[in-house]
Amino acid sequence: MHLNSEAERDALDALWRRVADLGVVMFGTGMATSPLRPMRPFASRDECAIWFFLHRSSQLNSEIGEGCAAHLVLIDGATYASVIGRAEPTLSQMHVDLYWSAPVAAMFPAGKDDPDLVLLRFTPQRGWLWNASAHAVPFSLEMALAGLIGDPQDAPTASKEVSF
Repeated sequence: MHLNSEAERDALDALWRRVADLGVVMFGTGMATSPLRPMRPFASRDECAIWFFLHRSSQLNSEIGEGCAAHLVLIDGATYASVIGRAEPTLSQMHVDLYWSAPVAAMFPAGKDDPDLVLLRFTPQRGWLWNASAHAVPFSLEMALAGLIGDPQDAPTASKEVSF
């Protein structure tokens, strides 16, 4: 991965931190008829991967099949991010052991060897990060002001595009 600027590196660092700190993100496939779903992310920057526990019998697992385009969205206070990438199922016992926790165990009563357990690897490719707190004016006021003075795209919210 080659980052073009310090600003892009900072944005990418911020994005990885947010995903690692959040308990829930919205995640889904690129299918137009498929909703995004709330899911618990497990971020591994070293692997450039975000891991999710998934039920083999779920609609999301059916959509992913052997692998497909996917989308992750997060909102954390004044930070908003949209990330696109590729999702693929895996049976990595190492990652199951690494990320296993009480909340995950509650989803899979048969434990780590539950036959319905699938681990999903999301490999991010491109992302966009908006940080409304980069300015003194709250995001909603920024949008209202932009609407009053012209094009809503003129809102002064800071945004950065990053490549993984």
